[in-house]
Amino acid sequence: MLNPKKPKDLYKQLSEELNIPEEEVQDIVNFYWENVRKTMENLEEPRVYIESLGTFYVKPKSLMKEIYKNETYIKGVNPKDFNKYPLYSNAQKRLEKFKVLKDKVYEENDRKVKIRKQRFNEVTGNLEKQGENTGGTN
Repeated sequence: MLNPKKPKDLYKQLSEELNIPEEEVQDIVNFYWENVRKTMENLEEPRVYIESLGTFYVKPKSLMKEIYKNETYIKGVNPKDFNKYPLYSNAQKRLEKFKVLKDKVYEENDRKVKIRKQRFNEVTGNLEKQGENTGGTN
C-alpha cells in the first residue's frame, strides 16, 4: 500500500541527495509551481505542459462561452457610472486576454491540422511511389 509523503520529507530527502540546503530546494519547487499557476491563471498560452502530469489545454468551446459572457456583461454595464467602472474595466481586460488566447488557440489548431496533413501526405505519397515503381501490368 502506498503511503503518501509530506512535502517536508521530500524536501529533506532531495536536499540530502543534492547536497544543498533544504530551504533552496523548497524555494526552487515553489518558484516552479508559482510560475505554472501564473501561466494558467493569466491565460498566457493555449496549452501548458507539466512533466509527469501531462498537457493542459484551453477548450475552445469554454473559451467562446467566456468571451460571450464578458461581451454581454460589458454591453449591460454603463462605463460612465463611477461605481461600476472598476467592474467594467476588469471585464474589458479579461475580454482582451480571452481574444488574444482565442487567436493562439486557433493558431495551435491550424498547426496541428498542418502536421496531420503532412503526415498523411507522406504516408500516401510513399505508397503511391511504391506502386509506380513496381512496374505494373501492360
